[in-house]
Amino acid sequence: DSLSHFFIPEGRSWRREPPNVTRRASPKMRKTMKKTTMMKAAACLACVAVAAAAPNDAATCEAMAEKLNQRFIVGSNRFNTTSTGQEARDELREWMASNGLLVSMCNPQGYPDVYGPCADEVGMDHISASWIGQTDRTKELVEADIFSPLQLYPGTIGLVFNISNPDTEVLCVSPSDSSSDNRQPDAKGNPACGSFNKPVTESLRMIEEYLRSVKEGDKPNATLELAVSEWEKYYYLGDPSKNVTGVSGWDQMKWWEGDNVTLDANVTCTDLYSNFDDGGRQWAAIKPLVPMEEYLADPKNVWDPTKTQWGSFPVYNKAGTWNMTSYEELLGHPLCVDDSDPCVMDGTCTEGELTVEWLADPLEPQHFQQVMDMQVELYGKRIPGLPEGKASLAQWNEISVSKNANVKGGVEAIFVRKDFFGPGGTLELLEKQRGSGASTGPVPPRAKEFTEYGARQLAEGYYGGIPVVYASMKKEDALAGKVFGCSPDP
Repeated sequence: DSLSHFFIPEGRSWRREPPNVTRRASPKMRKTMKKTTMMKAAACLACVAVAAAAPNDAATCEAMAEKLNQRFIVGSNRFNTTSTGQEARDELREWMASNGLLVSMCNPQGYPDVYGPCADEVGMDHISASWIGQTDRTKELVEADIFSPLQLYPGTIGLVFNISNPDTEVLCVSPSDSSSDNRQPDAKGNPACGSFNKPVTESLRMIEEYLRSVKEGDKPNATLELAVSEWEKYYYLGDPSKNVTGVSGWDQMKWWEGDNVTLDANVTCTDLYSNFDDGGRQWAAIKPLVPMEEYLADPKNVWDPTKTQWGSFPVYNKAGTWNMTSYEELLGHPLCVDDSDPCVMDGTCTEGELTVEWLADPLEPQHFQQVMDMQVELYGKRIPGLPEGKASLAQWNEISVSKNANVKGGVEAIFVRKDFFGPGGTLELLEKQRGSGASTGPVPPRAKEFTEYGARQLAEGYYGGIPVVYASMKKEDALAGKVFGCSPDP
């Protein structure tokens, strides 16, 4: 590995505060981890006879499918409130009871006993969820092949949360993936609702404070001086005990200079942050440039270059900024050469899959509708040069929900994407939308069987006997309001 964790070395803090560092996998890495787990579980199925799970009662399944379909069709209904805080949360919960679905994607774990809760593998302190619902506007975009029929984070099965459960409430919301596994709690203690990547931003502030002291002729205090020295040492030498390679491991040429610096550089940002795979070159992030009150006034601000800054997410994630001035002043050269695809600077990627991260703090529940409007604007733009029928952007929103919701009584149904593995289903839809089937990878043997088995084991065991329904990713089913049903056939 290279400098995949780029912050103050553990045990050191120039402010003498606990480092509070929690290492979690990135969203793309989580996808890889889940795929690996599914392959292992599927391999177990090939060795052990599958015990047939008792099917759901047909009437119960049909009733749940109809209930979910009715809630999925939101139409012109909008969430409007003048309340704040808990009152806004309560009003949003009441509205969600009949408008849309609060869902979280996951992968079954364990065989033959599938254990719950079904959640993100990396042990987050919250549930990463999304709201889905077909509004008048999203229906237009699905019909135009700009929106996917269901805007879901990758995962083989989905949990539908019981919105009447007091613990099932929206803590905060973002218009796109917000890298919630890198978030601090907000001032009220709501998990994943606060600032982004505190260890890295703390390192940047440390460097800026050190440079300020030097410029003003003050001698930096010994703790600060030592911390900066340790940071530089880690940057150049890495940490052999953790198999982390520093910059000195590359050629000592001036890799930041030359006519073809991005192509020929020995220390590109992709090199430096090797935990991001090649897909990171088209991994963007957006950051508001104006106060949030002004930003929320018009959802079209997400595409206004005077209101929104675009850039590489891997670079921001590990540097804490896109302005490298302080790093250059300290090191005498750039931190790394940004080799991201230039299309991340304005969201115009036409190849592969462009993932967009939200860098500002997630919004409180009273802003739910404004955030959903931003999601539609962000993902509803036809990218110039994009092949017909291909959506370039991963389209889900991200909502932080208390972990206490993922219990018996907190989940009312499980859905399996019935055409995820089969011909004419989601794999082909993803290939059409993303231009390549590479991002889905090969489907392991009997993965579909294991997914259905796992969903039923969870439904009948951990979640206390709830229905399992099947969700169609087909455009015509979404437009007809027939997303959920009880037949596994595509």
